[in-house]
Amino acid sequence: MNTREIKVQKQGWIPKKERIWVIVAIIISASIMLWELKGLLQLSLTTLHSRQFEHTFKGFGSNARIALFLYLLIMCFFVLLGFVF
Repeated sequence: MNTREIKVQKQGWIPKKERIWVIVAIIISASIMLWELKGLLQLSLTTLHSRQFEHTFKGFGSNARIALFLYLLIMCFFVLLGFVF
């Protein structure tokens, strides 16, 4: 046995340097989600049950699709450049 003990610090799931940015990103994403949910709840029931249901949610789906493709594009660039987290 070694006479000196090596203290191993338990490393958290998120590094200390990045915690503030992760918290900021969570707050921003939660606020955007609540903002859009509030807008969705303000729609009347007649709008939701009409034949134009597709047009009501077209904006929500388009924004989500654009965000998904941008995310995938950015991650591809990170992988190609070697900046994988």
